[in-house]
Amino acid sequence: MPDRAAAGIPDATPVLNVLLIGQAAGEEFAEPLQWLARHTRMHREADVNEAAHYLASHPTAPHWIVLLQARPGTFTPDDVQRLARLAPLARLSALVGTYCEGQQRSGRPLPGVQRIYWHQWIARCEGQLAMWRQGRAGAWALPRTASAVERELFAGRRRLPSRAGLAAVRSRLLLDFEGLADVCLRVGLSPVWVSHHRPLQLKRADLLIWDSDGREAFETESLRALHSSLQPAATLVLRGFPRREEVHQLRSAGADRVLAKPLMLEDLMACFERLLPAASQVVASTWVCLLLGLAGLLASGQAASGQQPDQAPADI
Repeated sequence: MPDRAAAGIPDATPVLNVLLIGQAAGEEFAEPLQWLARHTRMHREADVNEAAHYLASHPTAPHWIVLLQARPGTFTPDDVQRLARLAPLARLSALVGTYCEGQQRSGRPLPGVQRIYWHQWIARCEGQLAMWRQGRAGAWALPRTASAVERELFAGRRRLPSRAGLAAVRSRLLLDFEGLADVCLRVGLSPVWVSHHRPLQLKRADLLIWDSDGREAFETESLRALHSSLQPAATLVLRGFPRREEVHQLRSAGADRVLAKPLMLEDLMACFERLLPAASQVVASTWVCLLLGLAGLLASGQAASGQQPDQAPADI
C-alpha cells in the first residue's frame, strides 16, 4: 500500500491495483518501480506461473498487469493469453528495458500488450493515472488490442486547459520546430524557434523545449548555458532512445523532464499538463507580480520625496 499522504494522494482517491510480474532489477527500472510503489497498490510475482496462482486465489482482480521485461523472450504470447483469461478486464502493459528497443523492428512484440520503455514510463503513466482517478476516459479505456496509431488518434482528441506563455523551441531543423510549434499553439503557448545557427534573441521563456538529435558536441554544456540564459519555469528535453547516464546528465544541466523520441502526442501533452500551470493561474500570478511591483514603485517614490507612508494610529 503506498504512503498516500507522502505521495499527496487524498484519502478519497481510488487506488489502482497493480500486479507486477518479473524479476528484472536493473538500475534503469529503479525509477519506474519507485513510481509504481508510491502511486499504486502493487503486488509483485516472480513469473507468470506464480501470477496465475495469485489471480486464481484472489477474488479481486488487478486493474493493471505490468510485465517487467529486461530482454526479449522473457514472456511469450501464451503467457499473455493466460493472463488475459484470468483477468480479462485488466490493462496489460510491458515495462521494457534498453535491450528490447529493436523488438518492434526485428523481433516479435507481445500481442495486445502496450509497450512502455523505462524512460517513457512516468511521463506516459502519470497522466493516465490522473485521468483514471478523475473518472475520465484516457488511453487506458481503449481495448487491449488498440494499435499505437489508434492510441495516437485518441490522444489527439484530448483537450487540455489552456496554457499561456512563451515556449522557446531549440531544434536543429525548421521542420522539427514546426511540428512542436503546432502542439504548443494547440495548448495556448507562443512558440519561438531558437536555432544554434543564429544569435539568441530571447531574454526569457516560460518553457524551454530542447529537441536533441544526439549529434551535437558538448550538448550538455549548451543546454546548461541556454537554461541559465532564459531561466525558464520548466525545461523539457526530447532525445532519441536516451540511455540512463544521458538522462542523468541532461537533468543535471537543467532538464525537468527527458522524453524519448519517437514520442507519442499523449506523452508531450502530459508533460505540458504537469510542467506548466493553467492560463488562469498564469494570469493570477501575473496580476500579483504587477501589484507587488506597483507597490514597490509607490514606496520608492515616497522615500525619494521624503514622505513617510501612512501609519495607523498607535491606539489601534
